[in-house]
Amino acid sequence: DEMIKRYGILLLLGSILFNFLDLSAAEKKEVGAAHPFKNGEELTYKITWYGVLAGIGKLKVSDKALYKGKEVYRLASQGVTAGVIGKFYTVDDRLEVLIDPQGLYPYYAFLSQQEGKRRKTTEVFFNQGKNKITYITNNGRPREFTAPTEVLDILSSLYFYRSQKLTEDNPIQMKVFSNKKIFSAQAKILGKERLKT
Repeated sequence: DEMIKRYGILLLLGSILFNFLDLSAAEKKEVGAAHPFKNGEELTYKITWYGVLAGIGKLKVSDKALYKGKEVYRLASQGVTAGVIGKFYTVDDRLEVLIDPQGLYPYYAFLSQQEGKRRKTTEVFFNQGKNKITYITNNGRPREFTAPTEVLDILSSLYFYRSQKLTEDNPIQMKVFSNKKIFSAQAKILGKERLKT
């Protein structure tokens, strides 16, 4: 799954290791009212390949909005090719997700992908109250999936992880929906080190 690989880079930057285990949604930790991010936050990552700039990744938290009468955070991510590689092969993938401001689980996600001449759009509707997900590709026929309570998507899982209290003996459990599949995921701290930046 290309989407998991792409955002896997961002997960590694956050020192996360995903282990696909069979874990219940009830094991997920509660999220406090205060989150370690705020409206307007924007993170930019340069992606290099053998020292050559290959792409740029951006993550952004926009102002709160309303979705079906509910207040939501608007998360956005973009991954684009850059430098010499961008001149030969164009990638411009954009993902926007509307999430609950307390639990950080998603209500809606829209993915636009341009990779070379290939273009694709995907809409995902998370009916959290009924444990259902509706998945639509290129405005086609909707497909429905059963989901666990407060399932996350690949982008909301990053922010959910950031909201957790991290200790080496306390792995963070998540259920993540991506590319028509639900993964049981565990984020584990492997160690600590001091970095000079």
